[in-house]
Amino acid sequence: MSLVNSPAEAEISPSVSETPLVSESSSLVSVPEIPEVPEVPDNSIGSSAESYDSISTRVFEEERRLNNLLLQNDQLIPKNPKKIPCSLPIDNAAMKYFESSSNGLKISFHTYIVERRDSKISTLALLQQCTQFVSYLKITLKVGNTIQIPDLLVDVVVNHFLLFHQFFQYLRDHGLQTSTILIRLNAIYHLMHWMRLTSTQHFVEFSHIIERLSIDRNRYNAITSRNQKSKTLESLIEKRQWVEGGLPALQALMVDSWNYFDALVSLTKYQQLTSHQYSWALGYTLATFWVYAVNARAKSIELMTKKHFDEILQNQFHLSSKFKTSSTYGYQIVSAPDILKIYVNHIRKQRIPEDIDSDDATLFPTYNGTPLSKGEVNKKVNSVFKKYGYDICITKLRDMMSTHIEDLHQSGQISETGNYSHLIYLHVHQIITNL
Repeated sequence: MSLVNSPAEAEISPSVSETPLVSESSSLVSVPEIPEVPEVPDNSIGSSAESYDSISTRVFEEERRLNNLLLQNDQLIPKNPKKIPCSLPIDNAAMKYFESSSNGLKISFHTYIVERRDSKISTLALLQQCTQFVSYLKITLKVGNTIQIPDLLVDVVVNHFLLFHQFFQYLRDHGLQTSTILIRLNAIYHLMHWMRLTSTQHFVEFSHIIERLSIDRNRYNAITSRNQKSKTLESLIEKRQWVEGGLPALQALMVDSWNYFDALVSLTKYQQLTSHQYSWALGYTLATFWVYAVNARAKSIELMTKKHFDEILQNQFHLSSKFKTSSTYGYQIVSAPDILKIYVNHIRKQRIPEDIDSDDATLFPTYNGTPLSKGEVNKKVNSVFKKYGYDICITKLRDMMSTHIEDLHQSGQISETGNYSHLIYLHVHQIITNL
């Protein structure tokens, strides 16, 4: 979605709240109506039309209302069990071996993985997973540190090959999810490929283990796929991870919170927002990227800078290469909702003042003006919907948007022929311009 509207489209103002678009299908929840008010130019925000006392009252009343909603609805979210981490220690000797290049080909396991991964974080995670596998082998075989790491791995490959399968069963018995076990299985799969590549002996034995790992991988892929299929829409609604009524109902929640966002924008003229107020306004802005626009992974948006915002103003989109699968897909289109402009013009400047702002400055700073940490976007977006009793992550927001688009396609409102993305843009833009 674009920040730049066509001449025929109404200009967005954060002090405007009109009746939003209702759902097209009778099976979807309609968006509640909001009283219309005259349109006000964007530069009138914080003008003398509304006094400080009036704005403060609005902020206080909205905070009290949303806090009451949180108290009422928090109990609706089931207490899902947290993911269980692997309790095995990281073997330091194994990590040192994986990072060294003492073999004849002068290629360390670390280098071998870096050639296949774009993220330093995912590379480190894979190495740590392999070191935990080494810890399991040492504990099971009771060898401690009396054997060199390459000798231990070769001995297991040649004489104790069933330990691979037993390790995965050990992880499952200790409560790790099959999808998590599959990630660790793939890490060991890479380790065996690297050892076969860099070893001068036991080529057949390494090939045998790789074949066994492929069989195990197929097994856990099947289990993971079955578990995913069990996550039906009904079960997601029951777990409060999906809004009944789909995207229009989700947008109704955003409309319900709009008055608080609007009040905070007005308050910025008179005073600095508190840490809680800024964090919520940032989360609300970020949520619009998946509720009112078509976007993919969060990392591309998390790492946006002021320069990328200027690109969106000029080109109506931003091309990002900073995401998990960039080596496969190259670029990811970031489509920005109109609310982003309001956030930048009135809220962001409180954390990064104009006199120290720059092209390289983060677009979504924390309250302290620093870049968001990994996963923080998801937490801030989740907090917006938690007040309504929903535990919704960005992945589910993406699923809800794609489901809504599929519903539009099946109902004939959009088509795969012609400018498909333009049709989606018009539909989403019609919703947000009526906020």
